[in-house]
Amino acid sequence: MNKTFIFYHLIFFLGFQIILNLGLLCDSLWIQYEKIIFINERQMKENKLLILKKSAILIVDDDEQILHNLKLTLSIFFDTVLTAKNGIEALKIYEEVSSIDVIITDYVMPKMCGYVLCKKIRRIDNDIPIIMMSNYSEKEKLLKSIPLGLIDYLIKPIEYTTLSTALLKIAIKINSKSLDSIFLNELEYSFIRKEIKKDNTIIKLTKNEALVLELLINNKTNITSVDQIKYTLDAEHNKSEQAIKNLFYRLRLKIGKNMIINNKALGYSLLCS
Repeated sequence: MNKTFIFYHLIFFLGFQIILNLGLLCDSLWIQYEKIIFINERQMKENKLLILKKSAILIVDDDEQILHNLKLTLSIFFDTVLTAKNGIEALKIYEEVSSIDVIITDYVMPKMCGYVLCKKIRRIDNDIPIIMMSNYSEKEKLLKSIPLGLIDYLIKPIEYTTLSTALLKIAIKINSKSLDSIFLNELEYSFIRKEIKKDNTIIKLTKNEALVLELLINNKTNITSVDQIKYTLDAEHNKSEQAIKNLFYRLRLKIGKNMIINNKALGYSLLCS
């Protein structure tokens, strides 16, 4: 291979900006992969993304170039990166490999689309973080996926800042699952005992109250839609909106009226530090 390469563009690689000028020799600019990892591990610590290094991700896309680029990028953040070219192949890998922690999938694919794949996975695991990708022209299809409780929806071409934001949401979700408890302002919530400690008083939550509170905690950087809440409580979507309102009324009585914000026509969000 010719060692002289001509680069005439700005490269952003995982937040590490490298400018390669026209006509420079590759030998003098050769950047070791390990150095990039070192730089980005520092960044990962600052952004609380290092927890992803203990996790495995499955990437699903029928475009081989996108699949290759995502694998290269995400291999720095994740311990294990698996790939599939369609939904059927991805579902088989998911069922055979028990240690998959995160899924990122394209929407439109041959044999089985990302939407059907996510529905099938949600019947098995209602909690695994999933990111859906799509072209801008297919944005309406992503709205159909709201009830599936996705971590994020990424419009192609995917920018680094957008991807890093989605990864941070995943890290927050994984981190909260690994904790015994979490502080929400003056409250302490126990993931194990499903109870709130408030002013040295223990308040037990019902199963549905705990499910909803944990959904809001895991999704606290976003507004959680009513459809997401319905799907979390009942995959068959039989819960009425009045039942959801009653559930939130009871939960507010236990954790505080001002802790949960109702964003009309959008959903609910958690107001806490």
